[in-house]
Amino acid sequence: ETEARLRLVHQAELAKTVASAQLEVATRAGAEVEQAVEVAVNVTREELTKEANAKQEELIAKHKAQLSKLIAGISDSDAAHAARHKALEDRLRQANAALAMGLDGLTGQTPAHMGLVS
Repeated sequence: ETEARLRLVHQAELAKTVASAQLEVATRAGAEVEQAVEVAVNVTREELTKEANAKQEELIAKHKAQLSKLIAGISDSDAAHAARHKALEDRLRQANAALAMGLDGLTGQTPAHMGLVS
């Protein structure tokens, strides 16, 4: 009987040692899995950050191009407006000159005498 109890105690101690070793292996494996997950998360985070930065740069470039086109359009519009303004001023001068010549012929006075032309 004592021998049977000693065998049972010995088997229990062996089982305890095996279980302890298995627990240690599982703990180490768990730590390795945690490290692998952390690395994967960091890599994914870096990739997402790079992707987000690239998209942001792309949007910035697109908006810069749109602004450049808008500014060029405004400049073209300003130039066209200035050209139309100058053409209208030229036509007004021509009309004033024609009017002055017509008045001079009708009244015998120059437009300057009448205060119409400076």
